[in-house]
Amino acid sequence: MGTDRTAGGDRQAVFAELTSTLQALRGGVHARDMAAAVFRHATGATALVGLEGDGERAVFYEGNARTLTAIPLDAHGLDHTGTELLWNRLSDPTGWVDARGDDLAWVHPRYRWVLAADVSAWES
Repeated sequence: MGTDRTAGGDRQAVFAELTSTLQALRGGVHARDMAAAVFRHATGATALVGLEGDGERAVFYEGNARTLTAIPLDAHGLDHTGTELLWNRLSDPTGWVDARGDDLAWVHPRYRWVLAADVSAWES
C-alpha cells in the first residue's frame, strides 16, 4: 500500500485502524480481509467515508456520480448486491458526516475534522 492521495494521513495506519475497529465490532470475522476489500473499493473517485455503527456496512462517496452509498460487509468483503443509495447529487460528504456522525462507528480521518469542529463550536 502506498501513501493516501487525499487528506487523512498514512494509508497503512488508516488500514490498521479500520482492521482494529472491524475486529472489535464484529469479533471473530476476518477483519483484515474485510478491511482489504473496503480499501480495494475505495480507489480513484470513490472515497471511504466510514462504517455504520454496527460495522455491518461501509459508507463510500462516489465523487464522479456525486452519490453516497452503503455497502454491506460479509466474511469475504463487500456484498454489492445489498448496496443502498444514501444520498444523491451530493457535492461533498462532510455535511452528511456532520449530521450522521453519531451513527458511525468509525470515520475516515479525512472527515473527522467535521466532528471535531462540532465539539469545539459548542465549547466556545
